[in-house]
Amino acid sequence: MKFRDLMPFNNFLFLIDIKEFGPLELEITLEFMDSPSSKEKTITRKILFESYVAFEVIAEHFDRVDEKEIFSGKLIRIYKESSYLNYIRSITYAEEIHPESPLVHYQFVCEDHIINVISLEEKPHIIS
Repeated sequence: MKFRDLMPFNNFLFLIDIKEFGPLELEITLEFMDSPSSKEKTITRKILFESYVAFEVIAEHFDRVDEKEIFSGKLIRIYKESSYLNYIRSITYAEEIHPESPLVHYQFVCEDHIINVISLEEKPHIIS
């Protein structure tokens, strides 16, 4: 399974776990459900970023929607333009250190959490 295969999912997404491995690896465990009341069609996937620049978790009800942001996907998104991406560009040297790898903003819109990840990699690994 590829990351882009997850992007059309539009039902219910829950954060199960998020952890760092080593200095730059990040693993996010998500639960995909067709209905929050039925555990029958629950699928769990782990998304592994082998390198990340920054990540944040926001309580879902405090997230601010910016109509100027440009992204593809539904609950799992890749941004072309976002306030968070601009913020990370302004406070880090990531693009200067790795000019060959543009920063990519990934977002996971879960039922209770919004997870933003800025990474230098274009394809995080999906672990079933």
